[in-house]
Amino acid sequence: MNLPEPGQRLLGRFDIEAELGRGGHSVVYAARDLKLRAEVALKVLVPPPNAVVEAKERLRREVEAVRTLHHPNIVAVHDLIDDGPQAFIVMDRVDGSDLASLLRTNGPLKLEQALRLGQEIGAALAAAHQSGILHRDVKPANILLDRRGKAWLADFGSARLTSQSTMTRTGGLVGTVAYLSPEVWLGGRPDVRTDLYALGVSLFEAVTGRLPLVASPHLPPTPDAKGFHPATLRPDLPPWFDQIIAMATRAEPRYRFATTAQFLDALAERRFPSQPIQDVAPAPSVAPGTAGTPVGLFVLIAGILAVGAMAGIAASPHFFWATPAVAGLLWRAGRKSLTVEPSPGFNPTGSQWELTGATAAIYNRIPPGPARVLVEDVLVLAR
Repeated sequence: MNLPEPGQRLLGRFDIEAELGRGGHSVVYAARDLKLRAEVALKVLVPPPNAVVEAKERLRREVEAVRTLHHPNIVAVHDLIDDGPQAFIVMDRVDGSDLASLLRTNGPLKLEQALRLGQEIGAALAAAHQSGILHRDVKPANILLDRRGKAWLADFGSARLTSQSTMTRTGGLVGTVAYLSPEVWLGGRPDVRTDLYALGVSLFEAVTGRLPLVASPHLPPTPDAKGFHPATLRPDLPPWFDQIIAMATRAEPRYRFATTAQFLDALAERRFPSQPIQDVAPAPSVAPGTAGTPVGLFVLIAGILAVGAMAGIAASPHFFWATPAVAGLLWRAGRKSLTVEPSPGFNPTGSQWELTGATAAIYNRIPPGPARVLVEDVLVLAR
């Protein structure tokens, strides 16, 4: 489609004044709505031909999500117009710029600016979460700052309503890579802590002017069990602020803020998070059982033998000889190292169990993060 030009009247209703910015599949314009007699912003779709249907659906979902929200820090949406080749939404115009552009132009924010931004965007997310909506794409480009310094959360095009089915295809990701939490990057379901992680990374960038360590431009920042500490780049930041950002961005979601309210309380009180930052994540809790060979090991060995037999029939008789050998080695190693024993501790709900032997040694070599969480889950299920 042909993009609107400044001075053009769109659909006989909108006088286009200027281009405000561009996204992946959209262009935002400043316009005058002759019907509402108000200054507005138009988010006009410009997707490639093979993405028109999905882009329009995301636009519809954005309108559906934001129309249910009424908050002073969320950019309000007034209308959705789908007129054949032209599709756009009519929304409030914020007289200012997005955080990403401001950081490129002016450099990192001062502490008080970042604190206000965190409180206002956090409040916007709290309102969305209370309505059953996850933003799923919190980042500086979607945070607007007006000329008075007030922060606005924009672009709910990736939002997920609890009443909606996801649009993500199997193996797909929703959001921007640099701000994706480790569990979402690994294919897990997003939740409140996902949005808070993205806000934490955005605040890290707001006060340092850069993202945490990124191994590749195609990957998110390298997960850190202790979270990302902006004070390593800005020593003037107070410890309480540094720890709040670190807790919001811990690699394992169970050690982050559980709710937006907890995050906002920590910022308002300017204090350390109530949950201590631990140096090492605790060992996985395993359901009590009889010490010895886990039942899961028998199942695994039986599965190896079955697959080997089928492979021998379908491919090569060598598999008949290889699989019993593998199963035997696994049995020997499992009997020796996959044993669980009760720990010295005991709580009212039952015995605490911990890994011993070679399995414990291997587990402790895995750095805290998504890999360790995956191993924990597998071990708990296997036991």
